[in-house]
Amino acid sequence: MLGIVAVGEIFVIVTSGIDLSVGSVVAFSGVMDTTALIAHLELPIEKLKRELYGQRSERTTRLVEQLELELEDLVAAATEEELARRLRAPR
Repeated sequence: MLGIVAVGEIFVIVTSGIDLSVGSVVAFSGVMDTTALIAHLELPIEKLKRELYGQRSERTTRLVEQLELELEDLVAAATEEELARRLRAPR
């Protein structure tokens, strides 16, 4: 993705339309990727939890636990990234 952004930025600079907002676009797209991945994991977790009440199986329980751990890691990473971004932002 950075390659595409870099090519676009070179085109803008060559045509004398200097635009240095690419960094914010890349940061925003990174946040949106993480948000989409979090939302994508929440749905299967809820579906699997619903299955737990219908028929209890060890495999489903393990799957739910693994997905919940992955979701917790993503949420923690997203929170850390947001904090770092706020610290880097000019005041």
